[in-house]
Amino acid sequence: MMLNYEKITKNVKISKNTKFKPLYKALPKEFEPIKSKKRLIKKTAMQHHCVWSYADNITNDISAIFSYMDHAGEYSKTGKSERYTIEVRYGKEEGFYVNQIKSKYNKDRKREFWEYVQHFLDEVNKKKAA
Repeated sequence: MMLNYEKITKNVKISKNTKFKPLYKALPKEFEPIKSKKRLIKKTAMQHHCVWSYADNITNDISAIFSYMDHAGEYSKTGKSERYTIEVRYGKEEGFYVNQIKSKYNKDRKREFWEYVQHFLDEVNKKKAA
């Protein structure tokens, strides 16, 4: 049975005061923030995973979702071009951190990609703490 994502996906509304705002400016342009219901549904259809269900997390400022296209296949386990969905969260102790990264059909990626993304988040955390 095919799910009707348009019906089951909740609206996405990001607060002007979102805690993730520093990330939207600091992450390289290759990291596309998912900021709308339409884009969330598109990402779900492209990746064949449940990112549609994160609408409430985005709206309630629990998570920020980003899309990243690894054209060179540098971080995929197959060495082929791969698109990733990245969930970032914020904790009082750890600051911004990668909660999960998945590719199509929830496949994993090389550990180095997690470290690559976390490096940018650590830079934002340092600036925030200063």
